[in-house]
Amino acid sequence: MTGTYLGQKYGVNVPNLNEVPSVMFQLYLRQTLMNSGLIHAMPWEEHIKKALGGTIPGVSEVARVDATIMRNIADGREVALAAIRDCTSYSDMARELRLARDTIKEIDSYFYLEFDFFCNEVPGLIETFLFADAVKALSTNEPVGTDAEMLVSRGEQAYKLIAGISASAEARYSLPTVGKAITGAMLIVKSMIDGESVVAKAVQASSEFHKKIYEACSNYLVYFKPGTATSSATKPVRASAAMAALLKQLEQDLTECKAIDLGCLKVFRQFRWLLSPSEDARIQKLIVEERRKRQNMLETHMIKDAQPGDPALTDAPPSAAAAAAPAAPSRPAPSSDVAAKSSKAAKTETEPPKKKLKPVASDVIDDRMKLFMPKWMAGQTKPE
Repeated sequence: MTGTYLGQKYGVNVPNLNEVPSVMFQLYLRQTLMNSGLIHAMPWEEHIKKALGGTIPGVSEVARVDATIMRNIADGREVALAAIRDCTSYSDMARELRLARDTIKEIDSYFYLEFDFFCNEVPGLIETFLFADAVKALSTNEPVGTDAEMLVSRGEQAYKLIAGISASAEARYSLPTVGKAITGAMLIVKSMIDGESVVAKAVQASSEFHKKIYEACSNYLVYFKPGTATSSATKPVRASAAMAALLKQLEQDLTECKAIDLGCLKVFRQFRWLLSPSEDARIQKLIVEERRKRQNMLETHMIKDAQPGDPALTDAPPSAAAAAAPAAPSRPAPSSDVAAKSSKAAKTETEPPKKKLKPVASDVIDDRMKLFMPKWMAGQTKPE
């Protein structure tokens, strides 16, 4: 039979047709007890309730249930919660619950309904909720325009929301592929904020989830026609249409030889996935050329600032203060003898005094030679 649990339909295994009313009653009863807070919800049930807005749609939030009916459900749930207390993923929970299945079945014979729903439906359902929340975090209704500050602030808000989804318990309990996919969404948004987004090739090779992220990020690119930014009658264009309009405006500026601002070209780097490969190559080349022009301009200004002043200023007559200052008295030129003596005296003052070496006696030299070269000295004969 097909049952409904936590707002989702799934196939329920029923041993015979006589059990169908009991199974349907148990499914609705457990949802009502969870919605009213009379029993503890399992971790995956809490995550689904949170994704659904805190309550299960179509189920009463207030209920009065006989204690004898509720006791088995509550006791079996306590055993299940104790079994998965130390688990850090949904796969670990499924393994521990399989080991404790017989014990739980003796207390609550219908717990298998929740366990089957958990094993068959929860992993894909939680993944769908997480991906939908990540795309929803990027949705924007107000036009952002080409204002860099507005774009960065909106992008940072979306980045924080997706980072919160990545750090949530639902993402941590899910498969590693889910966490990697959400981390990839964070990188896409971060690259858009920093102005270094990827090209269209990478978008085509991405998963369906990441293509939705790119599509949501494309809505951040808005183009207003000149003179109509404040007009409510003319609606701005977004995404691909906005990129086409910006390319047309750039082509017109290049044709009219107008100066191109690097801030305008940054938009093409932020939304590179909207460009074709040929357009992307052309824009990147244009950005390099504009940066080179700006660098050459700065170097030219630096060279001009480093040049000396006007030579006409260096040949100008002395100032009035310098003219009014008394001239220093001139000294007579010294004669040649006096100049020679003074230069000799200066030379002796600057040069350090030389040490005079004392002559060494021949006997001392022979003794030293005998000490270091005894064989050679023994063969030497002194003349008589």
